[in-house]
Amino acid sequence: MRHLKLLTLIFLAFCGCKQNDKKKNVETTNKTIQNVFDISNDTIIACKYGKGLILSKDAGKTWTELKTEILFDEVTIIDNGYLVGLDSWRGIHEPDYSKLYLSKDFGQTWQTFNLDTKRFFPLNIVSNPRQKLLVQTVDNKIYQLNGTDLNNDWTFVKNATELQNQYKEIELPYKIDDSNDHEIKLLLDTNKQSKTLAKLATCRQVNNVTSLIDFVYISGEGYEKSFDETYAYFASYSKSNGLKEYKIPGHYAYLKKTQLNNIYIMNDDGLFITNNDTLRRLY
Repeated sequence: MRHLKLLTLIFLAFCGCKQNDKKKNVETTNKTIQNVFDISNDTIIACKYGKGLILSKDAGKTWTELKTEILFDEVTIIDNGYLVGLDSWRGIHEPDYSKLYLSKDFGQTWQTFNLDTKRFFPLNIVSNPRQKLLVQTVDNKIYQLNGTDLNNDWTFVKNATELQNQYKEIELPYKIDDSNDHEIKLLLDTNKQSKTLAKLATCRQVNNVTSLIDFVYISGEGYEKSFDETYAYFASYSKSNGLKEYKIPGHYAYLKKTQLNNIYIMNDDGLFITNNDTLRRLY
């Protein structure tokens, strides 16, 4: 199963680290969303599991399918208005590959660029939308695209560690204590002291945690009677409102905080967005 992707650093404006959910033994449907990108507060593009993209220009009220046989891990819009997609795999028991895709008509048709990973192996898109395309390679270097030949029009910019230091995200003071999966705790961890903020009553596995302003967000999964009967889990916590837990459709859930400070929840039953302690389905 293909990896979902997760935003771990602010400089990775469009999420760059692949999660292990490719290996989840659950049935996927055409609702499965593995990544999401907001070009603006109105324009959202999501990558579907298996193939294709969906596009909304009204903040998720309606969606258009950009039907294609292409599988996308990431997609963005660059400075000239073209769409660029990426599908890469760093093989362990199977060969590496990396493919870039270019659309000059907003997803109606695509050019495919099969890259020689021994020469140039991009793993992530790290630029902001409507800017010159930047990618991070497997050897932690940043390259900039300066043309439309996605095989050859690349210029080395800097080592990735320099960019990471420039945009390094402040480490969250919130931690998860999951030593007992029947009593998972959200902790405030500061100055080497931990304070329990809440106990997650219906969660059995936390997949990720992020925060925005006064709220902490948690995603993961729970199970009813056995590991084969899982449900998607989402929670929000604030000092004023306390912990609010949700069982949402699907078998698992992952969060993504974007450069526009939107918090999305992705899983095998669609795409959701949260605002403070409310949750709304987008797709």
